Amino acid sequence: MRKFLIWSGSILLILLLICSFLVIRFLTSSNYFTTLEPHFAGSCQMLPGVVGAEDLDIDIATGTLYLSALDRRRAGDDPLINGALYRMDLNDPEARPQLIWGGAEPGDFRPHGISLLPQPDGLRIFVINHPSDGSHSVEIFDVADTQLQHRETITDPLFKSPNDLAAIGPRRFYIGNDLANPPGIMQMLEILLPRAQTDLIYFDGERGHIAADGLAFANGVAAARDTHRLYLVEMTGKALRIFDYDPENGALTQRDQVHLQTFMDNINIDAMGNLWIGAHPKFVDIMRHSFDPAVTAPTQVLRVSLNPEGGGKVDEVLLSIDGTISAVSAAAAYRDKLVLGPIFDAHFAICTLP
Repeated sequence: MRKFLIWSGSILLILLLICSFLVIRFLTSSNYFTTLEPHFAGSCQMLPGVVGAEDLDIDIATGTLYLSALDRRRAGDDPLINGALYRMDLNDPEARPQLIWGGAEPGDFRPHGISLLPQPDGLRIFVINHPSDGSHSVEIFDVADTQLQHRETITDPLFKSPNDLAAIGPRRFYIGNDLANPPGIMQMLEILLPRAQTDLIYFDGERGHIAADGLAFANGVAAARDTHRLYLVEMTGKALRIFDYDPENGALTQRDQVHLQTFMDNINIDAMGNLWIGAHPKFVDIMRHSFDPAVTAPTQVLRVSLNPEGGGKVDEVLLSIDGTISAVSAAAAYRDKLVLGPIFDAHFAICTLP
């Protein structure tokens, strides 16, 4: 009996040590113990009326902002809830976001990542859609004057858990799957450990191909079409990958990989070629905020300036912890303005850069 108790106690002690190690490892890697020092040299105005503007993009040629929004907390409980696309003129200080698309049927339009493609005859918009039936698609719209025309819906078996996309042609784009496992214990382990199991898909106009794999939560994707450069964020991997892409066949050649001690989300490219990244400096806070709106989460905005010959500079432009705007996932700059899109809040921000 005594030997049994000793043996059982040893097993319990080993399990406790393993669990303690995993918890400490997770808390450390999630920046739980990191001290945040808020700062921003500019000023921000909150604009209400748009809930969950998780992604956004700016038509640099016209200064028009496009927002992809969904009330994720309500949508999780009600299969009839739709999201929407909004448009706003950043050149007009009195402008407010205008609804331009809200779906055709209840529950059929729940937008996620968005990408703009300027064309000779206008602007094309690509939007990831997660209808309430559990499917995934890319919706393509054309902007004609002030009207939005839905052109087609693209699906592919490789669109398993799409988060963001980057368009490089009228029907060609890169799209990242952020999770490899369905909801459950394996998905939880994939996020918490983290495990590099996701991939980036290239859709060539007819079907999808795996362009890169072994990624830890593939998230933001952006393409500089003039230089054939592709930028990809691994959120839980805390990495920014930089590729050259072949405009003919979509093949990727990795140029660089930058590790940053934060959980990056969406990427936007400004007129000067700088990257603007919305980020979550504390992973536990964003997880708690996703379940409880009373818990705020810090907001971080990074500007990455890259040199053509290699190397570059990373600036933390904004860090906010007061809950004025929580969990910003997307940031984009136009002239002296910085637009911030949060995952859950019922407002977004227009900031003036110093």
